[in-house]
Amino acid sequence: MMDRPLIVRPDRALVLLPGEQARFFISLPVWFRLLIGKTVVPESGRRLQEFPVIPMANAWFGDPVSGELCYFIAARLYPEFEQIPYSSVHAVCPLWISNESDKDLSFDRICLHTEFLNIYRGTRRFWTNEVSVLFKGSDQETRLQPSKSAPTLDGAAVLVSGSRKLIELWHFKKTFDLLKQFTGF
Repeated sequence: MMDRPLIVRPDRALVLLPGEQARFFISLPVWFRLLIGKTVVPESGRRLQEFPVIPMANAWFGDPVSGELCYFIAARLYPEFEQIPYSSVHAVCPLWISNESDKDLSFDRICLHTEFLNIYRGTRRFWTNEVSVLFKGSDQETRLQPSKSAPTLDGAAVLVSGSRKLIELWHFKKTFDLLKQFTGF
């Protein structure tokens, strides 16, 4: 996957009511890696070159002091993975979002830390490990936890590419850009 986080702007602003959870599927562009040497195990060769298969814009996520440089795509969040058009240059990311706050979760952008995602080969498409997002309120850290295994969809069991960073090194990150931060409501 990418060498830095990815900001996904859904095709419409989304609202998740308090205590609710929803599952979405996002089609993420992959990177091409050219490895040389013995590559019996994924990522075991020496990396000669890598680049995004689909160029992406750069964007800043967060405030000017503690934010981070990310890639940016506008994408649809699909409720069913069968609805996603097939693409050999995308991997499908299953995304669970839970709102455990006492207020509506309204967002128009989500920041996915793709450096923690593996890529798996399924029967018909590529997949990433599932990502769970737990929102407890705008004044608390959002917990974003990538699964350590392949999703149980489409026979996605063969590891094609390992993550850039180990999931054990994960820490809390800002995940949502909330609409109220922009509108003042």
